[in-house]
Amino acid sequence: MANFNEDLVRVAKKQCETSISFKQPRIEEIKKSLDLYANVATKALPGRFNVPLPIVGGFVDTLKSKIDEAPNILFTENDETDYKRVQKANAMWKWDSSPINGKWALKDRAAKTMAIFSGRGIYKIYAESDPRYKSCLEPIDLFDFVFEPQGGGDLDRHLFVGQMNIFKCKSELIEDAKEGYYDRTQVGKLLIANETEDKTPDDQYQNKVSRYSIYGLDPEINNYVGESVYPLTELYTTYKGKKYKVVFDFKTGLWLQVKEIKEVFKTGKHPFVSWATHEDYYQFLSKAPVDDVRLVAEATKIIFNQALDNIQKRNWNMRAYDADVFPDPSQLQWRPDGLVKANNLSGKSIQQGLYTFETPDNTSITVNMMTFLDNFVGAKTGITPGSQGQADQGDKVGIYYGNMQQVADRLGLINKSYTEAHAELGIRYLEGLDEHLNEDMSVKVQGIFGVEWEEVKRTDFKFERFPDVNIETSSADTQLDEIKKKRRAESLMQVAGNPVLLSKVNPNWMIREMLKNGEYTDEQVRVATDTLNDGNAEILSEAAIAIKEIISGEEPKDNRGATTGFVQKILDYEVNHNDLKPVISKALRDYAARHIPIAMKNMLKAKPQMAEVAAQDMGQEPMSEPMTPAGQTAQRSANISEINSNV
Repeated sequence: MANFNEDLVRVAKKQCETSISFKQPRIEEIKKSLDLYANVATKALPGRFNVPLPIVGGFVDTLKSKIDEAPNILFTENDETDYKRVQKANAMWKWDSSPINGKWALKDRAAKTMAIFSGRGIYKIYAESDPRYKSCLEPIDLFDFVFEPQGGGDLDRHLFVGQMNIFKCKSELIEDAKEGYYDRTQVGKLLIANETEDKTPDDQYQNKVSRYSIYGLDPEINNYVGESVYPLTELYTTYKGKKYKVVFDFKTGLWLQVKEIKEVFKTGKHPFVSWATHEDYYQFLSKAPVDDVRLVAEATKIIFNQALDNIQKRNWNMRAYDADVFPDPSQLQWRPDGLVKANNLSGKSIQQGLYTFETPDNTSITVNMMTFLDNFVGAKTGITPGSQGQADQGDKVGIYYGNMQQVADRLGLINKSYTEAHAELGIRYLEGLDEHLNEDMSVKVQGIFGVEWEEVKRTDFKFERFPDVNIETSSADTQLDEIKKKRRAESLMQVAGNPVLLSKVNPNWMIREMLKNGEYTDEQVRVATDTLNDGNAEILSEAAIAIKEIISGEEPKDNRGATTGFVQKILDYEVNHNDLKPVISKALRDYAARHIPIAMKNMLKAKPQMAEVAAQDMGQEPMSEPMTPAGQTAQRSANISEINSNV
């Protein structure tokens, strides 16, 4: 086994070297963009200017401001019985991603910033349960990321992916070895082979250090942390037809952990998710937004600095002098209250003894060129003066709408790839929740009539069918939607305010459209417009669960929160399924009948004015007060007999 692990690590190390070599040219281009963003001034020739301009900085910061909102992941059920489970999953995600726990918004902004420069946003998501459940999301720097060069744009198709420069302290390695996470013998070998008390990575990985140098910082000299530190590599690779997770020290080639992926993640998926700003299905590395700006920014900087050179030349123009008039030319250099000796022996005037070589003024050309380049970049990237907050739009909604439409269109491609990646993060989050939640928790669940506290257990995430993952963002697309909603609302108000138009519109349609425009869900709209049955999604989901349990031969517990909608759903199911066995049909009717008094009682409390109507619909007398146990038994028998005769 030891030989197998060593062979696997040799392959893993070679794969890392291949990835590093492949991406290095792209890393060099990214460094140039980072230098321009940080306004790094390179050394200029003597007498020349090389002043940096914040063009890339303005572009990057404006683009970030348009996509800086963290997305909201919303799970929706694919099976009615999963309704409450999905609500709990949504509540858990809000808790795990909050600023005091997972800090998803902070980490998401970090990934977006890297994507603007590199074209790739990369995340690592996983869950832990030792000693307690914890969900973890980390942004991964492309400088540290390992991928298969020919794997293409879909990360799940790569034969190997991983992360380098995962720094671990000596105490952490020893503790992980004691807990069995790393191999004890191999950890001991590593501690002997590579004893250092700093974070100095291998020479090949100076790329990461270059991030600090653009700000004049040197982390290699100032790297003391107090104990030995080891830069580990974590790689997920395919070897001899199987997928493995390998943790090793790249410099020494010593492995610390070798496991099949299914031993680490039950689903067999690696923990990395990525999105591209400019998608290329056949290439993982594609261009980035900054690439569209960098060359123009460099050209603008050259033009600007040449204008400064021009001004300096005009201030310090070269001159020619006549030695007969000015015998000592050094006196012509400017000095306060200076005196210059001049001769008039040849009858020449002072003006005739000195000639100035004029440098043409190119200011207007410079201004025109810089304005052209600025407008050109704005037109091609969507980062215009309007989107940067410089345009005076006033109350011209049409102009604002046009600008937002342009920004939304420009960022649409980025947003689509981004939301697809977050849908994948949502899937992996649910999988981690199912695998690692090892304790009961109480969370706030948004019910249809308000916030309620619910007990969450690990079994709550055994879904009948895996939920859909919907991503809600606050990007330019969302801002554009807000404008559209405002226009729809104005149209509805115009119709509502005109009696002639209102008489020609379906009132139920009008109510539904107004509620939907207020961002109420379809289920909430349905409940709001249902004046007869209190059939919210949660109680209907509980009815569906009861139906499944009865069909499976189980005896569901009585539901003390049953409503008329709860009873009606069970009766409708029994009537609409003619292939049910007689014993199942009878059990469904009995269970529904048993809940009619409960539904009447709940209806009387919640909607006393509707209790009589609902009772008549179900063939019952309205209940003015709760029945005694004896009365409930007698009523139950009568209900069963009546339902059996009706059905």
